[in-house]
Amino acid sequence: MLHLEKVASERIFGRQHDVWDVHTDKERWWVVTGPTNLYSQTLMPSLDYTLSFHIGLMARVAAHRGPEGSEAEQEFLRVTNRKMVQASEHLIKLTKRKSFRRLACGVGNASRTSSGINRWQ
Repeated sequence: MLHLEKVASERIFGRQHDVWDVHTDKERWWVVTGPTNLYSQTLMPSLDYTLSFHIGLMARVAAHRGPEGSEAEQEFLRVTNRKMVQASEHLIKLTKRKSFRRLACGVGNASRTSSGINRWQ
C-alpha cells in the first residue's frame, strides 16, 4: 500500500459508512465500510457512484437474508435491535453536543440494579 486516505464519511439508514482512497503499486481502490468492501477505481471512478452502489448492494444482501429462529427469538432480536438503534441515536445526539461526561455518568448508573449488583459482570 502506497497511500491511504479517508475521503468521505456518511451516516445512511442508521449505519456509518466511511470511504477510503487506497493506492497500491498496481491499482487504486475505494474501500467502503459498513460492512467493508473494496471497489476498483478503474471500474468505478466516481466516489459518489461507488458509495451509492455499495449502499444498494448491502441493502439487497440484507433483504435476501430470511429470518431465522423461533417467533420468540425473532421478537427478542427485534426488541434488542430497536433498543440498540435508540441507544445509537442517543449517543449521536450526545456526541454532537459533546456531552461525554453525561453519557459516562449515565452508563455507570444504568448498569446497576436496585440491589447494587452490577448486571454486566
